[in-house]
Amino acid sequence: AGQSLLINHSALNRMSISNLNKSGRMTMLFVLRVPVVTPVAKITSLCEAIKAYATEAATEWAAFDLLFDDIVNNEGHLSLKIWAESRFLAHEVVPIYEAKSRLVLFMHTYMQAASIDYVQPLLPTARVA
Repeated sequence: AGQSLLINHSALNRMSISNLNKSGRMTMLFVLRVPVVTPVAKITSLCEAIKAYATEAATEWAAFDLLFDDIVNNEGHLSLKIWAESRFLAHEVVPIYEAKSRLVLFMHTYMQAASIDYVQPLLPTARVA
């Protein structure tokens, strides 16, 4: 079992503190905005491609969960949340962000190749008398 130690704040200011436990894996949340005008077949293909990428990059990613959680009609998109668990421990910052960069570039490239383009919604207008 663990130990507890009470130390005054004034004493902590003069101490060097180290975390003696290893950090676990990091889970990141990516929010991908998919235009509401995107056909369902393209959305399905996008999700399948992201899952296939996760399988191919299994040395970097332990688990992926993809969930649509909102339709934001006034902004013209569906909100796709991607929960990605890294194989790297949380303190391995550089490899984590390198893997994150590759994933983001993959999603961007796939969306461009599939012609999934963001369309700015029309702004509502009001007649002023």
